[in-house]
Amino acid sequence: MNEQNETYFGWLTSLIGITDATDNLLRVCTYLYGIKYKWRFVLDKNRALAGENLRHEYMSLSGTSLEEMPDSDCSVFEMLVALSARFSENANISIRQAYIEICCNLRVLPEQLGEITFEKVENRINKWLDGDQDCRACPGPFPLLRYSGDARNMDLWSLMNAYISENYPLAKDWLK
Repeated sequence: MNEQNETYFGWLTSLIGITDATDNLLRVCTYLYGIKYKWRFVLDKNRALAGENLRHEYMSLSGTSLEEMPDSDCSVFEMLVALSARFSENANISIRQAYIEICCNLRVLPEQLGEITFEKVENRINKWLDGDQDCRACPGPFPLLRYSGDARNMDLWSLMNAYISENYPLAKDWLK
């Protein structure tokens, strides 16, 4: 990574609350940053655009020009950071908690991998991106335990909302 790319990556990790260079999760983030996000459903292109929009937000905040930014497709890491932000807003949890929960569901946390290697992370991510999951979308960012259909046929936004409904129900008095 060049210096500007490293600064941008550092900004992304700070968004999800990873500021300690010794954090093992940082290594996983680095690997996810090196994997191109590819979508299977047309609506999931919006998730890629949300990830790419983080670059524009960073440019605006840092005064960086477009020429200084990475000229590549959205990485899995960028998409997951953007997705974690939306998940955290809708589930009323911290963005760090949202990111870690997604990584746990994808089974890419350091404690789930044993030895952390790019190949292990890439293999697990590619299985998810290719739809190699069970009918509950597991492993994936939002596995559905009580869904009776085939969750592999759902776009990420729909999966996230169904996952939130299953795992973060509204209080009965939410209208008061």
